[in-house]
Amino acid sequence: MPSCTVIRSEQYRPALFGLGHDFTTHTAIIEAAQLFYAIRKETEKQRTRLASLKVSDFNRAHSSFKKNLDKFLTDTSYQQLLRPLLGNGGHLNFILACFVLSPNHVKGLQTHNMVDIFPKLFKDTAGSFHPISDTLSAINRVIEDACATIESTSSEELRGLILRAPSLTNMDATERATKRARLDSEDIDPLILGPELLEEDYENINPPNLSQRDVVMQFSSADTKHLEKLFENSPILIAIKASHQWRWERANDLDKNSQTDCMVALIPRSEEQDFSFVLRVGYKAGKRIHDYLQYGASNNPALVSM
Repeated sequence: MPSCTVIRSEQYRPALFGLGHDFTTHTAIIEAAQLFYAIRKETEKQRTRLASLKVSDFNRAHSSFKKNLDKFLTDTSYQQLLRPLLGNGGHLNFILACFVLSPNHVKGLQTHNMVDIFPKLFKDTAGSFHPISDTLSAINRVIEDACATIESTSSEELRGLILRAPSLTNMDATERATKRARLDSEDIDPLILGPELLEEDYENINPPNLSQRDVVMQFSSADTKHLEKLFENSPILIAIKASHQWRWERANDLDKNSQTDCMVALIPRSEEQDFSFVLRVGYKAGKRIHDYLQYGASNNPALVSM
């Protein structure tokens, strides 16, 4: 509890004790404060829960989140409350608010004319939290599915934000280090490829499509932690984790989730041919990446008619 010195401070007297206000105004102030106190209390609870929420627990109980998400996509009153929580800082505050708000909260905010000030109050008091990476991917998939079902300006806005801001994109360096320390017990060094790899002679290279590929070895079962490190902060990592392969591996706890077949290596016979990696990503994520890269026509006649 705060000290009596804080409560008795002249700074707080007008609002707490109604000084300078009639009884009706003082009542409205106290009720508005009690309403936001209830929202803030629930925010503290849900923020703590989300920081350690497992995918299996989220899949079993996310009805209130889904209801608020659907309301955001269809109801202007919910859009007024939640849209300002989307932005360059990512969509974690939006996710948290969807777990927090109840119909009574929304009704109270409307009754007390707090709709326009709620987003800033929420952002100023919510604090920071970082869900488990796989759980955030599961939450994003629910958002993607809802946006695909309910087409609107809000759904396009949400979809674009998720692709631009995967799980760790908007954390500062300290937050990313904290997140990695919590997720991984070992410190994995990033892969660094130097500029010397780009200094080879380009003039004497044969067209790669004219030479026969000669793959002599294939490797699967990539280490998941190193894969996550390789694609850190990339939409590709979200796309991989949206795949049926990744989700099946995690659900079945294969090798304690330490390996994945979502990225297969194809090794050629000689350095005259390119090394190839084959990625498995979720269909919707793959389609969006395909559209983003603006591919031209296929060179394979057998695929053109598909």
